[in-house]
Amino acid sequence: MKRFLPTTLKTLWEKPSPGTIVDVHGWVRSLRKSKNVCFAMVSDGTCQQPIQVVTTPEQAQSLSYGASVKIQGKLEVSQKAALGKQQYELLAQKIDLYGTVNNDYPIQKKNLTTEFLRQHPHLRVRTAKQSDVFRLRSDTLEGLRSFLTKNDFIETNPPLLTSSDCEGAGEVFLVAPYPKKGNSTDSSEISNVDDQNSSFFGKPTFLTVSTQLHLEALALGMARVYTITPAFRAENSHTSRHLAEFWMLEVELAFIETMDTLTGVVERLIKHLIQYLKQKGYHRDHWNHLMNEWHRISYTEAIDILKNSGKAALDPPAWGSDLSSEHERYLTDVYFRGPVFVTDYPTAIKPFYMKPSSKDTVAAMDLLVPQVGELVGGSLRKDIIAPEEVPKGLEWYSETLQQANTPHGGFGLGIERLLAFLEGDVTNVRETIPFPRSSGSIFA
Repeated sequence: MKRFLPTTLKTLWEKPSPGTIVDVHGWVRSLRKSKNVCFAMVSDGTCQQPIQVVTTPEQAQSLSYGASVKIQGKLEVSQKAALGKQQYELLAQKIDLYGTVNNDYPIQKKNLTTEFLRQHPHLRVRTAKQSDVFRLRSDTLEGLRSFLTKNDFIETNPPLLTSSDCEGAGEVFLVAPYPKKGNSTDSSEISNVDDQNSSFFGKPTFLTVSTQLHLEALALGMARVYTITPAFRAENSHTSRHLAEFWMLEVELAFIETMDTLTGVVERLIKHLIQYLKQKGYHRDHWNHLMNEWHRISYTEAIDILKNSGKAALDPPAWGSDLSSEHERYLTDVYFRGPVFVTDYPTAIKPFYMKPSSKDTVAAMDLLVPQVGELVGGSLRKDIIAPEEVPKGLEWYSETLQQANTPHGGFGLGIERLLAFLEGDVTNVRETIPFPRSSGSIFA
């Protein structure tokens, strides 16, 4: 049967057939011209390995760095295959030029800093490194879904518009129609946003910080549910770990009663993902030791470790305060040299929905990992919450728990932080998402 789409390099490399005539579509990544022969490296972005195209000087006259092309030719074993270099090459027979880049094209064939590329998010995907990261992102999402599907989780789609702040931190984006006075398109002439918001939805409405509460309702009818969805946080932060718009894997499970079950799911999920990515051909040296059993300590034990660290710069926290990024890095990078679950946090610093584990603590857990810090946060949820205990607007959540509730729990995992952790040398989450949004920065 005739292919309905052009063959990609990914498909070509899966089963190369020397001697066959193939069409290659892509962009010229590099170009070497000499008196008798020319070599062009062409990539279509579907895999890491480009293809070397061999042309005559006459054919190469139409080629330039960055150009988009269609090249028809014969696939042959490369003359340098025995040296362990390019295994195959394409002997060009016909070249069609789709487009060329301007003289001021910013993605030149030289070392470009991540800061420079971040100023050109619409073009940086054409670099080998950035396209590698985005392919890893795609396969990571696929790997997470494969584990969850295998374990009978159902993917759901909770709303992104909500009338409540799940985390209770107040760092939310207000949503409203774009009202204009007359025919003006000047944003400075928008009328009262709060009034418009309330009149459209009947109450103040926000972009979601977390879909957890809606997922809980779904879990209490389908047992195991998850979503991979964007979340939004109006946090005026410029660190390498924070974005205003980011993606989350959020999971809720009914019929679980212990923290060991919850942390076990998280650990198995990420270890499955690493094995899945290895089968896809990915490898990073720091993945190897991640297959060992991960550490588990209580928040109180973490405080004791930090107080006894002998590191004056750590400024050991008092019991009842949050762990800083410096504290997290000490635990993961210095003390344990690997991932560690921290459990049983003080009640006062955690949200209302978490189940008590003692008089002063709740059954909460964070997974801390090297370089990144907090990667996963979750908890066992309360079995029942009286209406007067929930924030205004969440009466429906209280009612949900009063109607045949079961022991349940869940967690959220930040996709961009996960990718930074997997990559190892990507230390800023802005490199793991195509068009990063953060305070003071929204390019397109």
